Amino acid sequence: NRGVAGSWNLGIERARAEQSDWLVIMSAACRFGSAGGLDFIAELTVDRDIVEAWWVGWHLIAFRLDVFDRIGIFDENFWPAYWEDNDFGRRLVLSGQPYPWVKPKVDVTLTGFAHRVTAGGVIVDTAALAAYYVRKWGGPPSDEGYVTPYDSGRGLDWWEPR
Repeated sequence: NRGVAGSWNLGIERARAEQSDWLVIMSAACRFGSAGGLDFIAELTVDRDIVEAWWVGWHLIAFRLDVFDRIGIFDENFWPAYWEDNDFGRRLVLSGQPYPWVKPKVDVTLTGFAHRVTAGGVIVDTAALAAYYVRKWGGPPSDEGYVTPYDSGRGLDWWEPR
């Protein structure tokens, strides 16, 4: 199990291999209305870098691939799940990415949250993940003290090898 971040990174590799413009991350809990998700796809335009479906958040979000060129891929130390989105969001803000990014209302609902954790019995040590985030960024979300990972002076794309 590569975890959430590792799985998303496989998606980045695949999108690059296929010369796609976008990576779309979608939860298995998403259910689309009559447009079948095409209303979300229509929001992926050349003038945008990130599109996050309003109210479902990271359960349906898309990134233009050049975003990963700027700040790197998802940190796989956030394993098996959670906090990888906080870390990525921190790096986006530090890179100068305007926030909030585009959050259109599209016809999508969720059947639940923590789908694989509850349905698949995945065990997550959220305290350890939160502690790793604090070690990496010098504080919790919205109160970070570092502007580079681990206050190392390295690029936003760097994270400790697992």
